[in-house]
Amino acid sequence: FWAPKARELARVGASEAPTLHDPARLGVHREYPLLVPSLLAPVFAVSPPDATAGPKLVLAALQLALLGLLAATLRPHGARGLVLLAAVGSAPLLVMLEVRESVVSGGYVDGADALFLLGLVACIARLRAGDATRGTAAAAALFGGALMSTKVEGPVELAIVLAAWVLCGPRHARLLPLAAGALALAVPTILLRAGVAPDEQGFEPARLLEGDVLVARCVPVAAGVARLALDASCLGLLPALLAVQLARPGQRFGRLVAAGAVAFLLLSYLATTMEAHRHMQTSAHRLAWHWLPALALLAAAGRAEEPHGG
Repeated sequence: FWAPKARELARVGASEAPTLHDPARLGVHREYPLLVPSLLAPVFAVSPPDATAGPKLVLAALQLALLGLLAATLRPHGARGLVLLAAVGSAPLLVMLEVRESVVSGGYVDGADALFLLGLVACIARLRAGDATRGTAAAAALFGGALMSTKVEGPVELAIVLAAWVLCGPRHARLLPLAAGALALAVPTILLRAGVAPDEQGFEPARLLEGDVLVARCVPVAAGVARLALDASCLGLLPALLAVQLARPGQRFGRLVAAGAVAFLLLSYLATTMEAHRHMQTSAHRLAWHWLPALALLAAAGRAEEPHGG
């Protein structure tokens, strides 16, 4: 559904796009941010009406950028970094060609989300280590703003990483300017979404406070998580990375990010209005991809943190 949005942005712009503002027109996930369709729109503007290859190449370029950034951040970690890079680079969601399973040929934008989340975590790791350059905080704000402007999960993922930073100790003097910068960069997304016609509500946080709903959904969600965790073709090495991060001593930031990722994934499926099995089957591998590169980077860090968690 990203391609039709991009076609409309190329033709009439976001303020007039019928699928965003006309409730009578078929629209899928109208409330989703428009950063990636905005990147695709210029390609549609200069392509024939039936073009499909150009936009897919943009999505492929975002995946190459993700692997390039991951390679650059893992290179200082030696053999362990190379192994993790190979594992992420061979993940099923990235290399499979089947449309419904591929983050590139399927037209999904989860790779862009993973790219911006990886950039955010990499910048914050440098800020916490005290070896950041002058532009690191600005780059972190840019990645955070892009994360908020890519998918509806982006603001929660940004909040999880920033909360982990706050809970890790005193070295977070740049956190508030970073968060403010990310929010400022996401203002266009916030304003555009404020005028979008409401779509079918698929996520209701209030359901997490309803005991009968939780009881009814806990068993199928737990069973689905267990089944997916054993399916390497779906989640890849994510369960192993999560286990490593949660169990490692002296890596408080990594543990908190991993715990936040687990909580977010579980609560997302507990609060959804969709049937649990179908929802997990169609989206769990893509949500897992958001966190996989960032967790690979955190897992590569071999140096224990200082006792105060800085």
